[in-house]
Amino acid sequence: LGSPPPLSAGRAHSQDVLRLGLPSWVPLEGVQRRDQSVVSPACEVLPKASVRSSSVGDRCTIGGGSKLNGCIVMTDATVGQNCELINVIVASGATVGDGCKLTDCQVAPGASVDPSTRAKGDVFA
Repeated sequence: LGSPPPLSAGRAHSQDVLRLGLPSWVPLEGVQRRDQSVVSPACEVLPKASVRSSSVGDRCTIGGGSKLNGCIVMTDATVGQNCELINVIVASGATVGDGCKLTDCQVAPGASVDPSTRAKGDVFA
């Protein structure tokens, strides 16, 4: 703990550090960061999946070819293959079927979204 690392040329701090408040700094042990995202090492991101500006929790599966942008995927959730999720919250234990395109949606804990669903601003419970 102690002082934060110095900024260099206006760039963000090291990828393995999370600022929890002034002036405390704590290393993120075992957590992977990808393109402004936090991805648990206990999740499975399959090939050709893209995770940007998102948070993916423990024991999640992100299907191959899926694209997440600005999403929160909580513990034990599953996103199927070839999905496109933008600003979506997928709660714990929820499942998003293959080929879904969701924007500004919420998927409740344990809920399922049928494959190939297209939705904007909906809540799935």
